[in-house]
Amino acid sequence: MKRILIVANGPKLESKIMRRALDECQLVVAADGGIAACQQAGIEPDYLVGDMDSVASDMLLSKNTKKIYNPDQESTDMQKVLNFTRGLAADELIVVNAFGGRADHTFANYLILEEFSREFSLQVYDDIGRLSFLRPGRTVLANQVGKIVSLWAFSGVEDLNLNGFKYNLIEKNTATHFLGISNEIVKDKATIEFKKGKLALYLHWEG
Repeated sequence: MKRILIVANGPKLESKIMRRALDECQLVVAADGGIAACQQAGIEPDYLVGDMDSVASDMLLSKNTKKIYNPDQESTDMQKVLNFTRGLAADELIVVNAFGGRADHTFANYLILEEFSREFSLQVYDDIGRLSFLRPGRTVLANQVGKIVSLWAFSGVEDLNLNGFKYNLIEKNTATHFLGISNEIVKDKATIEFKKGKLALYLHWEG
């Protein structure tokens, strides 16, 4: 499986989580000012994408990093880098440093990543856990007993079933939104299943 690590320009991850993400990926793409986080972590990204407005003029880039200049002011750095990765034939994207800091940047990145997840599998890592987006169907969380899970949706969901959790659900329907914070996995195979809607899943690294 080909995974690409996208390093955004938000608050930086703890080094152990950054290392986890790096170990899981074959390519690294820095989103504009995310190059600073790469350099601080000793990472040489394969690509640097953006309008370069957050890249210091005196910053020295590795000869192994290809600079992709995109001056489009109608798109954010996150949109630019995600659009660029379309041509890299990835099976999955792992995004770091996307949340925290300015609330408007955080919320914009959330919406952009959710939209992009309709085309590609992606996860967003932070210091506490990882975020992914679920489409209708069945998702299995295996060997995660004791882990804390949160689920939410901005729109309605139909026939939501949770099994293997401390708080299970059977055919839950919501007309507007759904919020299920800090549930706990209690079985070796926990399942999330629903027929309509879109769910965000946040799984803690630790229990």
